[in-house]
This record gives sequence, structure tokens and C-alpha cells, in this order.
Amino acid sequence: MNVKIIRVLNTNAVVSVDSQGMELIMTGQGIGFKKRKGENIDQSLVDKTYHLENKEESKRLQEVVKEISEEYLGIADRVVKEAKKEKLEIRDSLYVTLTDHINSAVARYREGIALKNMMKLHLLQCISCLQN
Repeated sequence: MNVKIIRVLNTNAVVSVDSQGMELIMTGQGIGFKKRKGENIDQSLVDKTYHLENKEESKRLQEVVKEISEEYLGIADRVVKEAKKEKLEIRDSLYVTLTDHINSAVARYREGIALKNMMKLHLLQCISCLQN
């Protein structure tokens, strides 16, 4: 099966189109390395394929993939798969928002920035009330 690249996002991510004309984001180590639009994708390099039905969310995910480690996208993917196993209703936008959130949390951690949980005191008070 010949799948053509329609856009290279980075060394490890490209965009293609499925048989129905929907955009696919394909990731894998080196999948986009020295590749250009119109070239065939080496299927042996494809690790994950993301198919977002909403075009706007697909574009947002492409922007996130360009800027963020594929590792964070993989973490978000595992969370989404587990949620689906639990029969939870999941929107395509979760890939984008969760990946971006993970990236921001890691960046803050690396910079030594700790965010205070504004609800912590309130939650502790509620738990205390429930225990009495």
C-alpha cells in the first residue's frame, strides 16, 4: 500500500490522507527525516496513526505535534485508549488538550515552577467533615 506524504510536521511525524480523503497524522522514529511532500511513507517506520474526524482538531493536533515531544502524544494516546476501554465518551480534542497539558506540566517541573492546588485546603476540610 503506497501512502503519500502531504505534509512533513517534523522528523518523527507526517500527515497523509486515508482512502476517504481524511487526514491522518502518522508518527514514528525518523518517519519524516529528509522527506518531502509526495514521497511514499515507509510503513515500517509508522508507530502510531491518528485519525481525527474533526478537521479543526486535526489541524490543532498537527500544530501540537510540531512543537511537542512524541512521547507526550504517546502518553495521551495511552490515556485515551484506557478511557475508551472503560466505555467513556471521548472527543478528538482530548488528544490535543491532554498532550498540551502534559507538555506544560513537564516544562513547569523542569523550570522548578510548582502550581498550588487552590482547592487543596477546601478538599481537606470536606474530607475532615465527612470523617466526623
